[in-house]
Amino acid sequence: LRCTEVYSESVRESLFATRNNEIELVSRLREVTHNDLRRGPVPQALLPAGISRRRACAIFLCLMLAAIAVAMQSGYFNRLRSAEASSIKFDAGAFRDSIDLTMTSKWGNYIATLKRGEGYPTDTSTPDGLTPSELAARRRVTSGAHCFVILENADGKALGWKSVTDLSPLLEEKEVTVELPGHPQATRCRLALSAPEKEN
Repeated sequence: LRCTEVYSESVRESLFATRNNEIELVSRLREVTHNDLRRGPVPQALLPAGISRRRACAIFLCLMLAAIAVAMQSGYFNRLRSAEASSIKFDAGAFRDSIDLTMTSKWGNYIATLKRGEGYPTDTSTPDGLTPSELAARRRVTSGAHCFVILENADGKALGWKSVTDLSPLLEEKEVTVELPGHPQATRCRLALSAPEKEN
């Protein structure tokens, strides 16, 4: 019976022989060869030279903490816990019923789809009784200009926003889509004439 023990720097070969009804063990040590390493993985060889298991675990822990910090700063956790798109209310603001918006979820983000509303203006005439903001919104819709889609929480704080640079597809009864970052506190999606002010 023969046994070969392969270590990182040496190999021990043992021979179990029977002599006079007794078992004798004969062993020898030699240098490890490439063929020895092919017999199976050596646990010590999994780590780079000079790095202990304790140090390797510490390095792995630091890398894991760094990855978590990057994920938090990038908003990945917020996207994983984002509110349901169907629960987010739509506020057309000064655009009134000229534009309709629907929200869907995609990989933790929101896809806002803008399309013609029931009150979409089909001509350039100006109805009476419009406020300056409503008048500006109507002009943007009829000229295919731009607007802003803002995601807010229950207190009206902007959680994220995107600029819709071109509303002209609505003139041809097509849709316009924008992607907003998901957020667990999102409760409302609002159309606006300008971007939200940055908080200090």
